[in-house]
Amino acid sequence: MGSQSQETEKVDQSGTKEGTATQTDLPAKEWTQSFPAPPTTQPLIRDGNVFVGCQDHNLYKIDLQTGQQEFAVDVGDEVGRGLTYAEGVIYGSSPAGVFGIDTETGEITFSTSEQITGFGINTPLVSQGRLYYSSGSRLTAFDIASGDRIWDKRTASWGGQPDLADGTLIVSDAGDTDTIPSEKSRIYGLDPTDGSVQWKTDITSDSLVSAVALSSDRTLSVFVGRYGLTAAFDTATGEERWRATVDRDGNVVGQPVVTQGLVIVPLGVMAFMRMMLHQAVVNGL
Repeated sequence: MGSQSQETEKVDQSGTKEGTATQTDLPAKEWTQSFPAPPTTQPLIRDGNVFVGCQDHNLYKIDLQTGQQEFAVDVGDEVGRGLTYAEGVIYGSSPAGVFGIDTETGEITFSTSEQITGFGINTPLVSQGRLYYSSGSRLTAFDIASGDRIWDKRTASWGGQPDLADGTLIVSDAGDTDTIPSEKSRIYGLDPTDGSVQWKTDITSDSLVSAVALSSDRTLSVFVGRYGLTAAFDTATGEERWRATVDRDGNVVGQPVVTQGLVIVPLGVMAFMRMMLHQAVVNGL
């Protein structure tokens, strides 16, 4: 007969097994804040405060330590999912337009009069006095000081929010997301000053619908397709560096994350992790 191993458990005098959590070990609830309508954004934490947008058209500021509401600002319509922070201002979007709210006073410091089509998914990108926002078939650059539109570029269907890498605005055109292969799916490198095309790379095997994720040195941009393609592109030239395909159920694509030589991709209700073994790629992550 083979020997059977027995596991022993240490028990203290109170009868609690050693290494297990007791009720007193559990974290205590510090505070709870209720809203008149369901939240529509992820909480954004800055300078000791929590900012949350809701369906009731308001952006709320909550004190992180006390849970007390500091202000509620009506932005004119349901707040979209993505919020970002830059230089004391929270930026977001609603069907009424893109807005910026001073985090101290609650004053609306930036707003656009242009209604947003297909709003709610993407997060504004703010850099050097400009705000970039992609929605539906339109990618627009706004002047933050005036709220004026500087340029816009239209295509079949912009993917997720863009990002900047060494003076190049990287963004995907998802093309016809209901047709595979989609002959119009491509990655763009744009001049952020005027929206002109610096480079573009066509993709014919999937619709790259995700936001861009940049490597730590910002030399690689990673996108995820609606049907499982994950690919990385050189941010300076648009050259494809590698690709992988993931079998999955559903077509919900989350924001990919690049960290420690890994690309982590949320796909539907699952997360896919793939280690990039090619030396040139590992050096770039």
